[in-house]
Amino acid sequence: MWDDKKAREITIDFQASPEIIEHVEMVRSASIDLIGKLRKKNPAIKINKNLVSVGALLHDIGRTKTQGIDHAVVGAQMIRELNKDSDPDIERVALICERHIGGGITKSEAAKIGLPEKDYIPKAIEEKIVSYCDNLVDEENGVSVIRDPSWVAVKYEKKHGKNSEPARMVRELNKFFENMLSA
Repeated sequence: MWDDKKAREITIDFQASPEIIEHVEMVRSASIDLIGKLRKKNPAIKINKNLVSVGALLHDIGRTKTQGIDHAVVGAQMIRELNKDSDPDIERVALICERHIGGGITKSEAAKIGLPEKDYIPKAIEEKIVSYCDNLVDEENGVSVIRDPSWVAVKYEKKHGKNSEPARMVRELNKFFENMLSA
């Protein structure tokens, strides 16, 4: 399994912009903070912290090739091409890349937006953490800031419609963590 140093080397090798690097570092920081909160609420919870950290650092690697929503699929493919040893943990990093958009994308929604037809819904807790924290990190006047989960839901409702699938998926992901943190 790769570590943070290797993940950062990959972002440099693919010439990630300073904005991408700032964003992924903030997502990583928010993800590590969230793991601490989750473990405080439930000390027995099983979370692979290294996987979350590496996944957060690499979740937007596809943005070095495309700025479209397909950056998630492109990034996953880039990670898979680097996984010459077929390390199952690196495949899990690829899944974090592939499934981090919003609260996830269903197969039917993927078809509508031009992605290969399959589900892109975060399943593993590590995937959900990176997806959730990615939603929280927003850009304001060229600076990355951490937003409140309710702000994220409203943003998706305004962009896609209150009853849209993307807004619903974000609300569901927010609720998942709200329940975990209030238990």
